[in-house]
Amino acid sequence: MSQEPPSYNQINHAASSELLRKEKRVKHLLNLAWDPELFNNKPEELEKISMELLREFLKFFSEKNIFYGKLFRRLGLDPAQLIRRA
Repeated sequence: MSQEPPSYNQINHAASSELLRKEKRVKHLLNLAWDPELFNNKPEELEKISMELLREFLKFFSEKNIFYGKLFRRLGLDPAQLIRRA
């Protein structure tokens, strides 16, 4: 007899205790993802939000991931400067 896969709510509940979910940038992304008003923004505002998230997550990965941290340092890249500010 096959077991039912976990529901979204079960997965979400289990993941909510994970450390990653408590990180401020991840929380911000999740809040945006669940914001029903997000796509009521003008395209320019959506682009601004997207670029800010990209900057935040490039920095996040350089800080939290050994591979990307070393890669960015070796290349002399500052993640905060990789994406042009609008």
